Amino acid sequence: MKWTTNYAAGGVCIIGCTGASGVAATQLSGPRDLKFDRHGNIYITDQANHRIQKFMIQVPPLGCSSG
Repeated sequence: MKWTTNYAAGGVCIIGCTGASGVAATQLSGPRDLKFDRHGNIYITDQANHRIQKFMIQVPPLGCSSG
């Protein structure tokens, strides 16, 4: 899955970055839906693995670099 605000830039891979499905904690097999909670966590239904995966999205702080 990619997280993006600029489709021209291609986004940033946040989940399932290997491109392979599986049963590991970092893999999905048959993702069907996703939801966000008020804290920015993402929940993904993983149909083939019969589970719901929770991922905490780490967003860098906004601001300017001094220099």
